[in-house]
Amino acid sequence: MEVELPADCGNAPRITIVGDFAVNWAKGNTDAVSELFAVEANWTLIGAGTFTGPEAAQKVRPALSPDLVTVTSIVTHGRLASCDGFMSAGGRRRFQSRSSVRQHL
Repeated sequence: MEVELPADCGNAPRITIVGDFAVNWAKGNTDAVSELFAVEANWTLIGAGTFTGPEAAQKVRPALSPDLVTVTSIVTHGRLASCDGFMSAGGRRRFQSRSSVRQHL
């Protein structure tokens, strides 16, 4: 799988954490996603429900195996973070995502 991450100044370690989180989610690496998910964290998928805690990673993994994951932007400010991007499979964009999280790091 090819991964494209935004270029940044490299001075914000939380940007790396959010980028790694997004890529691990896209890869279906539920162990890595679970490690970063607090017990009280909620993940809401429109149409599918809200899932809580580290075990949410098992329920929100993508249904496809992408050829390309592109994270177009990552923004962090204090304990808040946001990223957006898309996944492609078979040369077509299959899934677009925008996520906002509050980090407890």
